[in-house]
Amino acid sequence: MDQELAQRLEQWMASERLRQKEVAAATGLQAGYLNQIIRGRKRISAGVLLALASNYPRLNINWLLRGSGTMLVENVREQVLVSAISVQDRLEALERRVQALEKGGQQ
Repeated sequence: MDQELAQRLEQWMASERLRQKEVAAATGLQAGYLNQIIRGRKRISAGVLLALASNYPRLNINWLLRGSGTMLVENVREQVLVSAISVQDRLEALERRVQALEKGGQQ
């Protein structure tokens, strides 16, 4: 999944004619760190996703994460809804991880 996300990130940047340096500067990331995400060496964090969503509101974060929908969102309301769904999904996944870790610690 991380490699697919990295490919979509690179695809989006190419379609918008953005260089890694520009995206890194806009999102407050180090260019090398962004490069590692794109190369699949680092996982994308929630903070990076938030920075991308804040600085590039037309980027469909759901598309970036899952490949669902279109790359760009024309309707801001749709983007807000998609982002909220993505955040909710990630929170639920984190809650499941915490529960699994708690169960493992009780054995």
